[in-house]
Amino acid sequence: MLNNPAYTRNLAQQSMTLLFDHLVEQAVNIRVPENSYEQNLIIRLLNYIETEYKNAALSVFIEKNSIDIYTMSRIIKKNTGMTFKDLLIQKRMKTAAFLLENTSLSIMDISFTVGYENTSYFHKIFREKFGM
Repeated sequence: MLNNPAYTRNLAQQSMTLLFDHLVEQAVNIRVPENSYEQNLIIRLLNYIETEYKNAALSVFIEKNSIDIYTMSRIIKKNTGMTFKDLLIQKRMKTAAFLLENTSLSIMDISFTVGYENTSYFHKIFREKFGM
């Protein structure tokens, strides 16, 4: 069957079906611990960055969630190993790279789209992140 191209697609589909069935069976055994306050806060923060990356600011997030900046910064670092700024830059750079690969937008337009008004700074950060 492996050497016959006519069966390759069918074999791949059957293998994926078996894998999916196995994963569904195993999902029943997964125990998810109850989310703590910190975990819920981090999930909200990551969602905030994901949707508001162009204009995201830690000061806005902490005001909406009634938490002081020191505590929030500590929670972010403890749970992600990164700072808010690092998380934001990571999201912006991933989005910029996606736009560069999949659109015909100019670098200046991409810079503005992901939240950088200073294109020189965008170039500097992009070069640091991707080496190009």
